[in-house]
Amino acid sequence: VPPLAITTYAMTMLLQRLSLPPGSIHVTQEIDFLKAIQVGTRITCHAKVSQNWKRGKLHFLTIDLSISNQSNELIQSCKIGFILPD
Repeated sequence: VPPLAITTYAMTMLLQRLSLPPGSIHVTQEIDFLKAIQVGTRITCHAKVSQNWKRGKLHFLTIDLSISNQSNELIQSCKIGFILPD
């Protein structure tokens, strides 16, 4: 499976469950590809807020994603940054 396809799928699932206000901007993304997987592999994604802070009228939010295969081996880790309107 192309590694970015996994990242895109995980981001899509995250954004469907995350209520970002209108005007939010996706500003950063760091991805570590740790292991290749085959088509049909079951994956699990866990998300956690790693940073949540304000500077002036800007609100910064960073979410860490950990994506594992069915053997619970980490296959990707991602860090995604957003700027949210006040």
